[in-house]
Amino acid sequence: MSFGPSHMASILPKISTRVAKKSGINAKISLQRIYAAWVDIIGQDFAHKSIPVNITWKKEKPRKSAFKKADKTDKAGKPEAEIVATLHILCASAVSTQIMYQEALIIERLSRNLGYSAVKHIAVKHENGLDIRLKTVLFPAHLSTADKGFLDDALGDVEDQSLKKLLHKLGEKILLDKRS
Repeated sequence: MSFGPSHMASILPKISTRVAKKSGINAKISLQRIYAAWVDIIGQDFAHKSIPVNITWKKEKPRKSAFKKADKTDKAGKPEAEIVATLHILCASAVSTQIMYQEALIIERLSRNLGYSAVKHIAVKHENGLDIRLKTVLFPAHLSTADKGFLDDALGDVEDQSLKKLLHKLGEKILLDKRS
């Protein structure tokens, strides 16, 4: 047996797939892609009130059906277990039921954004007051150009750049707190 380029090319996909499954790389990559497209997937109304937190993968035995034959079978002719992903979403208590009612739509949008049908189930965990924390962490408020100009004018005489930067951050926080 030679280990030339053609032999390595046939082995490498199998090895890399096995390593990715064991290390959870597929889940991490998918979760990052879901984060990036979260507003499109969940919708503008729920984007500020929910966040994807995890993807879990498990084998699920196919359900018996009198009408449909199993797509994949093992050597003995029995249906093979399918690897199924579940997306875990943390959301505000007020919208948890609405998100569960839209499970099929969310799964369809996930498949469209990921380019393949990865997620089969959604698990929703709700928490009181989460929407307020998500707004401040994920979608922080920004200063208007007028407020930025005011801060720049007020700090124009400060020569020390590190002090100027700290004072600018403090001014931003104060102006944002006044606004909310």
